[in-house]
Amino acid sequence: TAATTKATTTAPSGTCDLTVEDFNDPQRLTFLGYNALLPPGPSSDDGTMASFSVDYSQRLTLKPKANAYYYTGLNCILVTSKYAGLVFDATLGGEMGVTLEYSTTTNCQNIKTATVNAIAQLGAPKSTATRVVIPWSKFTTGAIYVNSIVFNPTTTAQYILGPIRLYCPGSTYPSPAPLPNKPISAGTAFPQPYPVSTAGNLVVDNFANANNNALGFGRAVSDNTLIKIAVNTASKQMTVSFPGTTNEASD
Repeated sequence: TAATTKATTTAPSGTCDLTVEDFNDPQRLTFLGYNALLPPGPSSDDGTMASFSVDYSQRLTLKPKANAYYYTGLNCILVTSKYAGLVFDATLGGEMGVTLEYSTTTNCQNIKTATVNAIAQLGAPKSTATRVVIPWSKFTTGAIYVNSIVFNPTTTAQYILGPIRLYCPGSTYPSPAPLPNKPISAGTAFPQPYPVSTAGNLVVDNFANANNNALGFGRAVSDNTLIKIAVNTASKQMTVSFPGTTNEASD
């Protein structure tokens, strides 16, 4: 059974941290499903939110459905070796549980969970940005390897999260930057961090030529021992045969 305690909003002092999620790139989170760690950890809502969107100003906007959640993976990091706890900014539409999925072993077997209520100490939901700092001691004690952090909104109201970090002992964080209190309009245009192509689709191979693909380059050839490739230009299909199996590919 998860232990539930109150978080603290009193931040330690210093400058050391590890950014788990910066919400800088909508494609990385909502399309690829990764966070900002290197190597990246999985990060998603698994389709449990009615709305799940990231803009280019380090904000994740959540509109939960019943039993919705958002998680971000930490790749089984030994967090207690360097970091003192978890810190993130949020505009909270209601209470939200923050669950640590952790283990006391390096391979993260025998996962345990512990939950902190992110705004229990505030007495009411906040419509403005709040900095939430949660020491590991609020979850558990001793050395822990964290598999993931799960955010569980308890209402269907809008929630907005800012960057999620692990802070070092002695870290100091300035006041949180203002977070927007309304959803971003679907018609709002944001500057792209990379050029967006307006070209049409590029056909790599339509199997219309027995030897070359649609770009004019040769294909892999059969060795008639381990692999056999046959192209039917009439049906525009290529058959690749392996020992005991047959796979087909077509345009």
